[in-house]
Amino acid sequence: LDTNDGMYSVAYSVETAGAYTLHVKLRGEHIRGSPFHTTIMPGPTCANKATVLGMGKSIAISGELSEFRVLAADCYGNTQIYGGDSWTIRLTRPGLSNIYGAMVDLKNGTYQGSYNATVRGQWTLHVKTNGVYIDGSPSSVLVLPGPTHAATSVAIGTGISRSHMGESSVFMIRTKDRFGNDRASGGDVVTATLTQVS
Repeated sequence: LDTNDGMYSVAYSVETAGAYTLHVKLRGEHIRGSPFHTTIMPGPTCANKATVLGMGKSIAISGELSEFRVLAADCYGNTQIYGGDSWTIRLTRPGLSNIYGAMVDLKNGTYQGSYNATVRGQWTLHVKTNGVYIDGSPSSVLVLPGPTHAATSVAIGTGISRSHMGESSVFMIRTKDRFGNDRASGGDVVTATLTQVS
């Protein structure tokens, strides 16, 4: 744009971040310093362009730290190269208290998210930046029970307290993890020994 005072205003707009060469010519010849080496940085982070990676975005084990990564990007899909964004992580399930997670800024446009759920079942994961949901959030997370824990597992049935001579006595063992979640799967080694009290 000619401002009619010997100055010219030049504007440009690009949608892809990266290194560029800017050629500025006057009457077909480069001005002093041209071509210029110009770096186009990503714009502000856009929630719906962020990418979530890792197991923790969809599955977790009760009592274990579940993790996922967020790759931030601007509204044109350019990957962020610096950190500084504010994030929130929350898991919800009707009838239960919310679980809040943490997000660590790796200072390179990548963020490490984590949470620790102790109640098995289907939860909803909410991930936001600046109050806006990221792409794919809210999403479903299945929390599986942790390893079998003897101290929280229980015996059920009359066979644990009485029996009749000559009859088979039966009771069941309900295996649970250390948070009291039913294991709902087999594969554990269970032994029972009956000894007579003197």
